[in-house]
Amino acid sequence: MTQLKHHEIIQHKACKIIGRARRVKPLSPEIPKLWDQCFSEGLFEKLMDPDFFCDDLKPETVGVMYDFNEDMEFTYLVGVFLKPDTPTLGYDFVDFPAGRAIVTWVQGPESKIYGEAHTLTETKLNDLGLTPDYSGICGIEIYTMDRFVPSKEKGDGSVILDYLIPLK
Repeated sequence: MTQLKHHEIIQHKACKIIGRARRVKPLSPEIPKLWDQCFSEGLFEKLMDPDFFCDDLKPETVGVMYDFNEDMEFTYLVGVFLKPDTPTLGYDFVDFPAGRAIVTWVQGPESKIYGEAHTLTETKLNDLGLTPDYSGICGIEIYTMDRFVPSKEKGDGSVILDYLIPLK
């Protein structure tokens, strides 16, 4: 069973998310292929330059969803939070303007968590009387070294995924 374990409202500075992007539909098999491509080409090692780390968002690996159309296709970018002036090195990027956001910790079977994290976070937003801002980025999966990696390494199939939705 997938559960929301924690939530917080954050204020963040502007940043740039740099990585590799692809147009997909929800839960597309192209998404794990994109992650595999990024790991095999050493994308994260190339982007992890401390000079370009954001002041308030850790340089975690992320999956970003934005630019939805009426057919529910969207751009999915696998990347890293970096400072707005970071050179893109020829990679894809999306700007993440300064603002407020909700960040949740969603725990559950990895096979279900990706399809449920957004809905659970939206439900929490509604409970709190907050309004999402889907004018740009619609959601960010944050694969933290603090929670996601240790939970995955346990090997029991359950993970903890941080999930971010921008707020108005």
